Amino acid sequence: MNPESENWFAKHRNLVFGAAVVVLILNLALLLVTPNVKVVTIEEETPEYCTEDLTAGITHTLMLNGTLRRTVFSAATFVGTLSIDGSEPFTLQFVRRDGSWAGKIPDSAPVSAVFAGKGFDEIVLILADDTTRFLAPGAVNARAAHVRLRSYEAPQS
Repeated sequence: MNPESENWFAKHRNLVFGAAVVVLILNLALLLVTPNVKVVTIEEETPEYCTEDLTAGITHTLMLNGTLRRTVFSAATFVGTLSIDGSEPFTLQFVRRDGSWAGKIPDSAPVSAVFAGKGFDEIVLILADDTTRFLAPGAVNARAAHVRLRSYEAPQS
């Protein structure tokens, strides 16, 4: 390096260091503000379970499509549609607060309650016409479905 370039850096090192710090802070701020978006899609046939025994009932076709959004500064939200057995899809809108999802389910919906994990990776749907019947998509058997249901019925901490 020639002496002139060393002198320029020596003269302006505070400016270069300050610019680097500003770029780092802006990148961190952008990372914190930008939402983490996850598309949730569940399309499967799942058996109906009863809370009173470990037998599986009839099989239902479940279609859940939605978007899960999370940011550092706001509560996670889920907006999507749910259809069971080809019924008219209805809209679900949930906000995650105090360790559980809260939202309104339309009165015409075939479910009365929806319980889901933090990332909507595990869900339980309580059927509207009989609260002893539920769906647990992805559960490998009736015992696993009952364990999942009980985990959501337990008080959230």
